[in-house]
Amino acid sequence: MEWSTDTVFSKTLQILEHEQREVSVLPTWQDVDTIDDLKDLMSRNRNGDFSASRTMNCLLSHNSKMDEAEVSDAKI
Repeated sequence: MEWSTDTVFSKTLQILEHEQREVSVLPTWQDVDTIDDLKDLMSRNRNGDFSASRTMNCLLSHNSKMDEAEVSDAKI
């Protein structure tokens, strides 16, 4: 399979269908590829259901590390 293309999702669904696997498709979220993407995710979800998630708690606890990574131009 060719990764990082716009066909990955549809090809994955085709494979799962062929294997007769049950699939549930969740609502679409934006990709999180960079520190800025991650900060945007956190900003957009501070006051919703996601704000109480273990993921958000982990992100908030590592927020200063993200700032350091941004300075060194690192990617997640």
